[in-house]
Formats: sequence, structure tokens, C-alpha cells
Amino acid sequence: MTAAPRPAPAGALVIGYGSRLRSDDALGPEVAEALSRRRLDGVRTLAVHQLLPELCEAIADAERVVFVDARVGGGHDDGTRIAIEPVRGGAVALSLLGHAASPAGLCALTAALYHRTPTCWLVSATVPCLDLGAEMTPAGVTATDEVAMVVRCLLEATSHARVEPGAA
Repeated sequence: MTAAPRPAPAGALVIGYGSRLRSDDALGPEVAEALSRRRLDGVRTLAVHQLLPELCEAIADAERVVFVDARVGGGHDDGTRIAIEPVRGGAVALSLLGHAASPAGLCALTAALYHRTPTCWLVSATVPCLDLGAEMTPAGVTATDEVAMVVRCLLEATSHARVEPGAA
């Protein structure tokens, strides 16, 4: 039995991931939900606790994917606290069979399973607190708003042409 052909990829997918029980780690899901409320044309959003192989089908169906996550720490040497990085799939890691995956691991698995990988980015922001707690810090809330704006700009900038990450 052969599988039915997949539809042509369309639009963008934003996957915000992180734990809502670890304070500012909720940044990813909060950004995804904020963008969902804006009902952006051609943009699908998912707010998830962690990255899992089950997301590969949704990734394969998109032209562009933006992963959104929080990171703890002092930021980059240049003082910025929001980073936009291209995601390139590498070898499928055995960790994909465990409880969590990385954006690169999911891209690699998507390529292996569906023979395609959309253009992908990781947008991450430095946050002050990943302690247990259901409330975000004021700095975490501010970072959430800023990251949502950065993701919207990234989606708008790449909406009319397929732009490879890192291309001028």
C-alpha cells in the first residue's frame, strides 16, 4: 500500500514551546497564542510543552517554520536578548525517541519521514527565571511581547518569497 501524496506545503507554522509551570519558560507558548489571537493570514500556531516527533507532520505541511523558545542567561556579548537563528536538520538523533527533541532534530526527522524540510528558524529570548511557578516575571512578559513582534516581522519579511536562512 502506498501513502497518499502530501499536499503542497503552504504558509507558515509557529511552534512555541516551553513549560507553563516554570515561570518565564512559558514564553514560547505565550508567543504562539498571542500570534494565534491576531489571526495572521497563512499562519498556523501551536503552543506545546515540549518538542516531540508528532510535530513532524505539521512541519512537513508548512513552507516556513518558526520555533519559539526561552533561554536563561545573560544574553549575547552584544547585549541583545532576542536571537534569530536558522535551523538546519542534521542526523536524526536517538534522543528523538525520548521525551524531547530539538528544532534541528525535528527538521532532520521531518526530512527522513516526509522527504522535505521547510525553511526553519529558532527565535529565542533570554529570560531571567525558569524556576517553578505559574506566573511570568515582568521581564518575561516584556520579552514575550517583543518576541511576538520579532516573529511577526520575520513572517512578513519571508511571506512573498522563499528565503533561505542566512541569505542576504
